[in-house]
Amino acid sequence: MHISLSLAAFLIAAIATLLGAFAILRARTRWGLVARGDGRAIGGPALVAGVVLAVASTARIDLHLIIGGILIILVGTIDDLIDLSPWQKLIGQGAAAGIVAAGIASSPQAPIVPALMGVATFVWIVLLTNAVNLIDGLDGLLIGTIAPAMVVLILISVATGDLFTLILASACAGALLGFLPFNWAHARLLLGDTGSEFIGFFLAVLTVISFVHRPHSSSIPIFFLIAAVPISDTAFAIIRRLVHHRSIFAGDTGHIHHRLARLIGERRSIALLSSISILTSAAAFLVWHAGM
Repeated sequence: MHISLSLAAFLIAAIATLLGAFAILRARTRWGLVARGDGRAIGGPALVAGVVLAVASTARIDLHLIIGGILIILVGTIDDLIDLSPWQKLIGQGAAAGIVAAGIASSPQAPIVPALMGVATFVWIVLLTNAVNLIDGLDGLLIGTIAPAMVVLILISVATGDLFTLILASACAGALLGFLPFNWAHARLLLGDTGSEFIGFFLAVLTVISFVHRPHSSSIPIFFLIAAVPISDTAFAIIRRLVHHRSIFAGDTGHIHHRLARLIGERRSIALLSSISILTSAAAFLVWHAGM
């Protein structure tokens, strides 16, 4: 049953995302729908729709997760349409994270003190939502760095019998695969803030839920390892901006992936960072297995 439901979630998400992406491409051609400042269309809604359809078809979701998910989708969509300020985005992300954190902290399954669980969940969701959003600076890079994390969550969920996390991780993996043909080198579609913020939020929530369902002594290093590339890039960006007395919200092309792209080209940069993500995700699985 576990495998069949997760496979169903994977296939539904992949097919729905693929069809949605085709529909967006067709709409772009017919009505000229393109991203701000770019000739390519925002395909994030196709990925989001694929995940939502797959999860709705195979799992029962708590209300706080639904509300938080809707909020983060709205924040990303509005930002793609009218370009929100960093503080406006942060307030919206904080609201979504706060709702989810409150729901998880109040759960009888919460493995640590509720107040600590709530604060840690809030910070982790906001951090990872933005880290994944920032790593989406080269075609296909977000998928290349997040897909390995989803694979590890799937493997751990299968081993522990955590059906809920398994279904959600499978749905996200399927959607990423379905979107990949449109987002690889010379991408025809961009994820936009709608897609990248949703994936970051989704990954953060998945890791927290995995911890709540199956507490592990090494959960914190495991989670940081599977998200090592986006978190390292964000930390580097914050430190660099502080050293140069700039706002941490100031956009630039000084991210790790931008610097690598100038040195070795975009494709090699994507391949290198994706390979690093595979290695850190594999290390996360080994750390988890060693603690069993």
